[in-house]
Amino acid sequence: MNQGQLRLQLLSMGWFDDDDDNGESEEEKYQSEMKSQQSDGEDPLDAYMNSLKEECNRQPRPERLDMNNADEATSHWKETTTVSGKKHLLEDEFSLKTTQEVLDGTFHKADTAYSKQVNIELKSVRHNEIVYEDFRKVFQPPKDTDSGRQWRKTHHVLCKPSPIDPITTFGEMNKILGDRLSQTVHKMGFVKLTTVQAQTLSVAFAGRDALVTALTGSGKTLAYVWPMVVHVCDQRSLEPGEGPIAIVLVPTREIAIQVQKQVKPMIQALSGKSLVVTGGVSRFQIVQDFRRNGCEVVVATPGRFLDILSIKKNGISLKRVTFLVLDECDRMLDMGFESQVKQILNNVRPDRQSLLLSATLGRKIEHVARKWLTDPIRYWRNWPRF
Repeated sequence: MNQGQLRLQLLSMGWFDDDDDNGESEEEKYQSEMKSQQSDGEDPLDAYMNSLKEECNRQPRPERLDMNNADEATSHWKETTTVSGKKHLLEDEFSLKTTQEVLDGTFHKADTAYSKQVNIELKSVRHNEIVYEDFRKVFQPPKDTDSGRQWRKTHHVLCKPSPIDPITTFGEMNKILGDRLSQTVHKMGFVKLTTVQAQTLSVAFAGRDALVTALTGSGKTLAYVWPMVVHVCDQRSLEPGEGPIAIVLVPTREIAIQVQKQVKPMIQALSGKSLVVTGGVSRFQIVQDFRRNGCEVVVATPGRFLDILSIKKNGISLKRVTFLVLDECDRMLDMGFESQVKQILNNVRPDRQSLLLSATLGRKIEHVARKWLTDPIRYWRNWPRF
């Protein structure tokens, strides 16, 4: 029996008064003594757990490869303090190189898959073994008159090697456009042709290939949209598994959307359809649109269109393509689309009508024009210097 228990027993027998020890009860004293005894003796389980913690603390902790527990992508950043006391981030070249190697290894598989997609090669077409349908190119015979030469001189327009008189008013081509398309043009508020439209329309309606050089914003889009719509709607309707009839290749998705805004109302006025093929839209959706609805006109970026053409059973055939437009060709070449454009053109019949439009005219444009166009008419506002 310990002292606390003995004292409690004696208290019950009346040996001590309740007011002893400054009024503290014997029960409270007993509880305090029990607590002090428990603090002196440690529980075996607690002692074992504490020993494990001490052993873990004695082992050296593995150090992170990056600094201050930073992410691996930012481990090359060092923290320094400026004169004002604010922390600043500096870059260590060696650490940056190491981090870049880690990131390259992480994205190796994705990069390999992307390279395979970019380097798509279509199966070559033997055009001499295919019997293509006849189609009409010439909707207005070319003319070279004194009034046309005077107009070109006034507007500083050069059209070589075969000068063709421009179409200066809508009244001159109403018969070619037809009533429905003419009404659509009038409803959209077009009342006057720009310089590039006047000369390009006459060349396109004459059935010739054209190399057009004019600044962005000069009305180049409608200069090829109107003859393209007339060309498309002059042919027989598409049957299941056929289409498109015309292709417009542009360098970026934004330009494709702008072109589609001009093409869609024109082609719909003649019960036709147009489709945009660019990034940002799933391949499945694009292929389904082709299969279900078909379309006469495709506005596309070269890489995405080539990707769609590489899909087996995609419902797209280039056998009916007879009209081809390369818009903003200089930008397409600068962005590295030459090989993709070449593959697409190699799969289109050689006797197509092609229009190449560019904001600049240099050696690159001259080089591809000789390969992609057939005896083109060159149009520009000023004599090019190259």
